[in-house]
Amino acid sequence: MKLLHYFPVIYIDRQLSRELTHYQADLYDQVSLFGWNEESSEFRVIDANHPRKNLRIFLIPGMNLRIIPGVQKYPILHDPSGFMGKLDFDVLHLNSHLNLQAHSLARQARSHGKGVVLTVHGVIGYYDVITNLAQRTYVWFLTRSLFRRLDHIICLTESDRSELVSMGMSREKLTVIPNGVNEDFFRPGPESASKTVVWHGRFIPQKGIPDLVRSARLISRLVPSARFELSGWGPQESHAVEMVSSSGLESRFSFKGKQDWATIPSWLSQGQVYLMPSYREGMPYALLETMSCGTPAVAYAFPAASEIIDDGVDGFLVEIGDYESLARRTAELLLDDDLRRKLGANARKKIEAEYGWQRIAQRYDEVYRGLKL
Repeated sequence: MKLLHYFPVIYIDRQLSRELTHYQADLYDQVSLFGWNEESSEFRVIDANHPRKNLRIFLIPGMNLRIIPGVQKYPILHDPSGFMGKLDFDVLHLNSHLNLQAHSLARQARSHGKGVVLTVHGVIGYYDVITNLAQRTYVWFLTRSLFRRLDHIICLTESDRSELVSMGMSREKLTVIPNGVNEDFFRPGPESASKTVVWHGRFIPQKGIPDLVRSARLISRLVPSARFELSGWGPQESHAVEMVSSSGLESRFSFKGKQDWATIPSWLSQGQVYLMPSYREGMPYALLETMSCGTPAVAYAFPAASEIIDDGVDGFLVEIGDYESLARRTAELLLDDDLRRKLGANARKKIEAEYGWQRIAQRYDEVYRGLKL
């Protein structure tokens, strides 16, 4: 089988580490990815350094259509249909339903007898009221026509599948397969002796950074030696720094910026607790990576987190918006070494049993093999 992935935005550091596509390259004759070259106006081919030399990444020139507030990257590629027409493949796997060009690519692939699969990475992203309304309108009036052209749809969570069923999609056409994690790369390491709370991701509204700062104020009273390290980037980073400053917590916070990919596992392992005050996410890699490193998480109980964490077994869940409970649970883990290590060990075991990329790749393979090509 020859598999072609379309990612509008390709995170090269992830794709060059051993992620899903590497495990798929173990299974198939050829795996190719194509998406936007955001660094230059040139066409670029990257050898993904797979032992079988059958995994390639194609970066295509395009433009960033930033017409929706809060959405930083919305690429429009230069003639993706023409590029795709030059490739030999059996299955096209789309990785965005909110990108306009996915429609023409699905239509083209189907017209040539190719299988077409889509992964829904959250039915909509959660930003501000206007952006959310624009996304829902787009999904209701345009994306449903895309869905009808697909052979199969993969949802990351049961919550997303239920939402698509409510929009009229057949449950038989939907399969839930979560994101995975490279458990060999994200592995437990030495824990820091300091009471360190960590977070990493994009500084955007849905991440709940104001609640993180509010929780940190209370955690600091309950655990006077607590420190907070935030790693990431995004449009609200400066606002987060201002909030920390206005709360008088500058001496307790460290903003690490966008760290080198290779350093993240050891940094996550050194943290004693991972704090996740997100109000909504699709299926957060950050949470899976943290648990894989054996660091327990305290998270708001948004749908995806509730499907990953068993409350009190391998992490803690609290009601969305209850930043005081978020703080108390975090303090509990910082102060109780035995409980923290127990939950962290259980989190690692869950990742090994359910979320390793090799296991996830096999579940994708079952979907591909079931298509009527």
